[in-house]
Amino acid sequence: MSETNQKIDWKHLFEGYSKEIPIVLHNFPDPDAIASAMGIQHVLKHHGHKPGSIYYTGEVSHPQNKSMVTLLNLSLINYEEEPFEDGQKVILVDTNNVGPGSNQDVINPDRASVAAVVDHHKGKFPKGAKVDNRFVGSTASIVYDYLQDCAFDFETDDGKLLATALMVGLFTDTNSMMSESVSELDIEAYRNLHMYVDRQKLVSIMDYPLPMYLFDLRQKAFMDENKEIIESTIISGIGRISQSKRDALPIIADEFLRMTGIMTCVVFAIIDDHIDISVRSKDVALDVGDFVQKVFGSGGGKHGSGGAVIPLGFFSSNGDKAIADDTWELAKRLVFTKVESSVKGE
Repeated sequence: MSETNQKIDWKHLFEGYSKEIPIVLHNFPDPDAIASAMGIQHVLKHHGHKPGSIYYTGEVSHPQNKSMVTLLNLSLINYEEEPFEDGQKVILVDTNNVGPGSNQDVINPDRASVAAVVDHHKGKFPKGAKVDNRFVGSTASIVYDYLQDCAFDFETDDGKLLATALMVGLFTDTNSMMSESVSELDIEAYRNLHMYVDRQKLVSIMDYPLPMYLFDLRQKAFMDENKEIIESTIISGIGRISQSKRDALPIIADEFLRMTGIMTCVVFAIIDDHIDISVRSKDVALDVGDFVQKVFGSGGGKHGSGGAVIPLGFFSSNGDKAIADDTWELAKRLVFTKVESSVKGE
């Protein structure tokens, strides 16, 4: 069994282990994941271990995430096939499992050995892993706590870079410190990190430029034929989009949530051979992770946000436009119907 909710003893966990220790993020890593991985690299180095590279599948597609990677000159490794040796120890950050049905289904759990998990989301954790899964607003705050244990110097150039990254991760995952999941640790991290951030870079990342395609998809999402409102829940489908435009889904969902009378938003699209779904909610009584699991049978979430990916399988169009159009109409009707049934308690 994994050990959860306990601080990880990094010094002894990898004692006698001489190889590099890769850090693995979830698909489509966000600022919280990226910043937290950077911090764990410094924690490993402090304890005399060899921090490996930061790995992810999917794509860094959200315009804010792209701005962060560019402005902070970060290096992440994208992979499509198993990149690790048999038995190689890895750390999961801001994600909590590997193998089929997880955010890292490319990794074979029988090959890679997940030694540790640092995450603030609920989930199923790998057997045998040391797990720090505190109920806080961001993984960045958990990593900040470990950096404090290391007496990390945020006044250096590297320290200011890391402080800036952690602040972005903290801000984005706590909705600018307004989320109900904000904890005392998040507040402490914010209070201390803000003294060391590169303010020019921080402003540039937070005030990121929006791509032109987002405005087209936003308009499509608001069309009557593409949306339904059931009580205080809005559902919108924006058709077939490319992987590079995936992050339009959470951006549009966040915007819908600001509409008068709306408490929960479900925005979805077909991307390649699957339906990608983004959920946002400000309903304090709604567990988004449970809602996503109940409605779609997969995926998950944290307080206020979540998502799911549903393979099309047999219904993949294989390039046939007529089938692609029919598949989209079927997918749209299924998502609308399933969400409506859940909202109405059917």
